[in-house]
Parts: sequence; C-alpha cells; structure tokens
Amino acid sequence: MRKVIYLFALLVVFSSCKKDKENPTPASNEDLIAGTTSKTWGITKVTQAGQIKTMPDCFYDNIVIFNKNLVYQEIENTKCDEEEDKDLYTGSWNLSTDKKVININSDGDAYSFTILKLTETELVVSTMAGAALIEITFTKKS
Repeated sequence: MRKVIYLFALLVVFSSCKKDKENPTPASNEDLIAGTTSKTWGITKVTQAGQIKTMPDCFYDNIVIFNKNLVYQEIENTKCDEEEDKDLYTGSWNLSTDKKVININSDGDAYSFTILKLTETELVVSTMAGAALIEITFTKKS
C-alpha cells in the first residue's frame, strides 16, 4: 500500500510541474519595424505594375534605419562609390492608427507607405509615384 501512495504522490508532483503552453504575444508592427532600439533595412527589390523595375546598382546599397524613438534615417551611397560622400537624410516616422501605413517626414517632405508584408526580416510596402503603384521590398540588415 505504501508503494501505491508513494507512486501516487510522485505522479501528482510530476504532473503539477508540467509547464503550461505559453502563448507569446505577437510582436507589434512597431517592434517588427524598429526592433528594440533600431533596425536597419536594405532595399532588395522594386516593382512597378508587378514588373521588377530596373534601378541603378547604387540604389540597392542604400540603407534605411527605423529607430524605436521614431527617428528615421536613410543613408545613400553606402558602398557604391568610395569617392562620393554618403548622403544622410533624417526625419521622423510613425504608423497610422490602424498600423497599416508607415508615414515618414524627412527634410520637409511627407511620404506614406502601405505595409503589404511585415515579418522580423522582411518589409514590403507600396506607394504611389505619380500615377504608378510602386512596391518596395526591404530585407533586415541588422
């Protein structure tokens, strides 16, 4: 009888130690875009009307940095031309109330980009350039 009680006690102890499945809170769009302090993105593809748009090689070495404090930075010519100065644009960014549009204010100009896809490592946005719908794919750099 003691063995039964002992086994029952062990069963209770081990079953009570079982961890509940955790349901982690999904990352917010702000966290996916800017990380915990900042996140650097590089342009990997540009399409217009579903067709890949040919851009100058130097366009693809530009980087965009979204900071958690809502500061936006874009650095052009990071690798393409060692002799040419790197251009730095700064401004602010925020998300629309519904978290589906990134608004950027830089050097007195305002831009809006609709989020089409957002993961930890990929950001796809669209915007109008004149009458053309442009889609830009960014990949996480750091």
